[in-house]
Amino acid sequence: MFSTGFVSLLFGDVRDSELVRNNPIQEHYDISGTYVPRRTIVSGYGSALQYAYGCFFATKTDDPDVFDMPLTGGMQMIHIGDQMWLQTSENGAYFFIYESVDSDGNRQFEMMSTDMFQNNHHIYGIIAYFGFAVFGIACLLILLIKGLTLLICKIRKKEKTLIKADKQITLQQVIQGVSGVILFCLISVLGVKGYAFAVFFCIMMVIFALVSLVNGIILFKNTWRDKEIGKWKKTKQYIWVAFMFGYVAVIMWFQLYDFVHI
Repeated sequence: MFSTGFVSLLFGDVRDSELVRNNPIQEHYDISGTYVPRRTIVSGYGSALQYAYGCFFATKTDDPDVFDMPLTGGMQMIHIGDQMWLQTSENGAYFFIYESVDSDGNRQFEMMSTDMFQNNHHIYGIIAYFGFAVFGIACLLILLIKGLTLLICKIRKKEKTLIKADKQITLQQVIQGVSGVILFCLISVLGVKGYAFAVFFCIMMVIFALVSLVNGIILFKNTWRDKEIGKWKKTKQYIWVAFMFGYVAVIMWFQLYDFVHI
């Protein structure tokens, strides 16, 4: 932090270098979107890590050559020459970036530690990842409220009857809470921690997925056949059926069953 600006003081600003002066900007264009690091796990259960961190977003500003990078503490991407950029921050630090195109035609930025390529579909994975975790936390809070309610009923000696559908929904909340918070977020904290952990984690997630699938099928069948329950209760049960099937889809999408390709 004490050497910020020292390199520029000794060697001058990179924007004044001969390299930049001899390669002026040929075209002003929009680079806004989502950028993902090349150095990441792309297969196996550890591939979920690519949605947890490492990517950045570029958004437009009033200046066609300046793009903000939200969620990075005031960083910006500044177009300084043909295929040349600077990533700057509020503390004065910056570094040079070279722009190129990969074999698939995607724009990429070659940085000091990694290459970042543009993948605007990646945002859906990020939403699913953090949505999964947030929903798990919500399920734990719901379970806590349910537990306190049952405890209060027991203290007051009032019976609270749970029908089969309520028990199925509670089971799914337990599965979602455990996998979404304790296990799923554990990957983000510990990373990929060896083969034994991978086997344990993936077997656990497969069991959860199978239980959710069977649970969802049974709940759907019972809800469809039950003509006596009210419209609101039936709607709630169908919503939870969707959550159960969605849970299985997330497990498949993030490859949380695959402990071989890590």
